Amino acid sequence: MQTKVRLKNDVIIIEPVSRLIGTSIVELRDTIYTEIGHWKTPRILFDFHRTRRIDSGGLGVLLSALATVKQREGSIGVIIFQRYRIC
Repeated sequence: MQTKVRLKNDVIIIEPVSRLIGTSIVELRDTIYTEIGHWKTPRILFDFHRTRRIDSGGLGVLLSALATVKQREGSIGVIIFQRYRIC
């Protein structure tokens, strides 16, 4: 799995690409906590438009990150934009 990270207007945008299952969860967790460590009050936006699947471990990482960010008085947002074709 590849995780893209970019910064826009002091918001960390984390974009997991592919699936958040199994070993890819470790990469995401490491990326999240590295970024959280750089900020006093982190503001994170997860962009899941290229993520195809998230298992319970992936959700656990996200909830853990939410708790950590809230302790530092930061915020987390989620965006999922996909185009659906209606037949």
